Amino acid sequence: MAENRTVHLAIDVMGGDFGIPVILPACLSALKELPDLKITLCGDQEAIQKALNSFPKPFQDRCHIHHCTETVENDEQPTKTLSKSSDA
Repeated sequence: MAENRTVHLAIDVMGGDFGIPVILPACLSALKELPDLKITLCGDQEAIQKALNSFPKPFQDRCHIHHCTETVENDEQPTKTLSKSSDA
């Protein structure tokens, strides 16, 4: 018998070229496809929660928001970012 294992992913929903409007629907698709998936959504809590409210309740329950107060810009050096940012 196959064993079900919960998979946890952390997703930066503020990143990419389009951010929340593209990333959250992709997360919803993954949640529909993978019943053992749980997602931690990283970024601005208020913006994420507003968008997450449009998800059906069972999918909302499988998401957790991790609020980040800092952002990392595309042109920042990774080593500098890691040393100066504790919440990005």
